[in-house]
Amino acid sequence: MIPVAAGRAFLAFDHGRGLADLELAIRDRLDDPATRPGQRNELAALHRHLREWRRLGRFRLSTRSIILVEHNSEPGRRRSR
Repeated sequence: MIPVAAGRAFLAFDHGRGLADLELAIRDRLDDPATRPGQRNELAALHRHLREWRRLGRFRLSTRSIILVEHNSEPGRRRSR
């Protein structure tokens, strides 16, 4: 989460992914016994925020497009995604 203004934050996902995917990935990490206690606390706090955003309706979630410009290490070749 990157704060961009008062009451606004930016989350970036791969194409076709969204908030539900993030929430599921966090649940998976919380269920993983290899997750360290410090990580577990941070993930649990993030999961609570996501659940609140989804359930309470106090936030409007809108999807936008972004363009990621990356240096191409092989000039002349286009990267496919």
